[in-house]
Amino acid sequence: MKTQALSFVLSALALPTAFADDGPRFRFFKEVKQGPDAEVLAITLDADIFKATRSGLPDLRVLDTQDKEVPYALEQVYERRLRKVPKIIASELVSARPLEGNALEVVVRLKEVPPVAAGLTIQTPLTNYEHSVRVACSPDGMTWSPLVDDALIYDYTRHMDVRQRDIGLPANSARWFKLTIQQVLDERESPFRQLTRNLRGGAEEGRSESTAIERRPFRIDRIDAWTLVESEETREPVKTEYPVDSVEVVEDAEAKVTRVRFGCGRAPLTALMLETPTRNFSRKTSVRAPIRRATKTEWSEVASGTIARIALASRPDDRLGLVFSENRSERYEIVIENGDGPPLEIKGVRAEGNTYRLMILASNGNPRRVVYGSGSAEAPSYDTKAVLAASRPDLIPAPLFLGPEVEDPRYQLTGPSFWSKLLKGPTGLSAAIVVMVAVLAWVLLRVGRQLNKLPIEDI
Repeated sequence: MKTQALSFVLSALALPTAFADDGPRFRFFKEVKQGPDAEVLAITLDADIFKATRSGLPDLRVLDTQDKEVPYALEQVYERRLRKVPKIIASELVSARPLEGNALEVVVRLKEVPPVAAGLTIQTPLTNYEHSVRVACSPDGMTWSPLVDDALIYDYTRHMDVRQRDIGLPANSARWFKLTIQQVLDERESPFRQLTRNLRGGAEEGRSESTAIERRPFRIDRIDAWTLVESEETREPVKTEYPVDSVEVVEDAEAKVTRVRFGCGRAPLTALMLETPTRNFSRKTSVRAPIRRATKTEWSEVASGTIARIALASRPDDRLGLVFSENRSERYEIVIENGDGPPLEIKGVRAEGNTYRLMILASNGNPRRVVYGSGSAEAPSYDTKAVLAASRPDLIPAPLFLGPEVEDPRYQLTGPSFWSKLLKGPTGLSAAIVVMVAVLAWVLLRVGRQLNKLPIEDI
């Protein structure tokens, strides 16, 4: 009798532990393809892993050949780049003269010998213009050779916030530059109209309207020559293009907008680019992502800006992307404001985002498999990051590559039980105590009844 009662008590005490012993389960895995021998190894994460993992990647593990965890450090991938920035070169205006055919010839000479001109900028206070420019070059101002056949400078402020005043130059060693600017005398319709009334005997017999044509010369304040110089070395994030699926284009005629909806598998996105054959437009655009609030899903703005494509004189100027802070939403919506213009023809969407990798010390184990995708796994705590930090900046890891995604068939059978989920909830401890007390009370009551049935001498 004493043995039976003790068994009941021990079972009750072990109950919470049994409930909590499910542990995390991982739905997917990828085999690691072995690479070269090195002290430090790196596994770059792909779109499959981001799609199946939670925010912060707590449900990600690396296993060795004996299915033991291999410690890792999760890091964003950066690279060092030398930026080239424009620097003004000292120059002087040598001459300017009008040419036949409504053109203007301007000659500029560089004052300094060492720099090589990479471009010219025409500084003007005017807006709403478009001019074609030819550039010739010379070492001495005597013999000239063509350098740029058909550059285009423009300002379309009246229609959109788009302008171009720079003229890029191919590689050259010239000190003199001759610019031929076409259509420098601009004819345009005046915004004011003249009204004429015809009167006879004090009565109006009719009226007429006339519009004046303004002839506006193209004024140039100065022409700047510039070269490209290497700036300080910067640490830039490495970008990866992630796949986009289920693209849906919806025209909202009432709101005068185009909505482009698509999925991106929770990849760490930082930019979206539209693909369209439409030319010569400028549209205000925003990117939105769904946010769950209680029982309601709302679309929240992630980024906003202007997309444009100016394709004049065969010199396209494409600005079809919007950049934003890293976001890991499952779906997105791009809203294009059309106004009274025709909708753009949308062919697709490209997505770009940050690159992440797992840094592994070879001395900690031989990676064989990456497992991921769990609703209950908690973030691991390794000291790998601290160890690697002491090794930089000469750290060059050897890359390891992942095989195709495989779904673990045991996941559905061995997923977290009801009791495991309950114990991990905010009221898990209280629930465990209540269950344990109830079981102990039932055990004690049962033992008491058994004791009452026994003869006194047996007790």
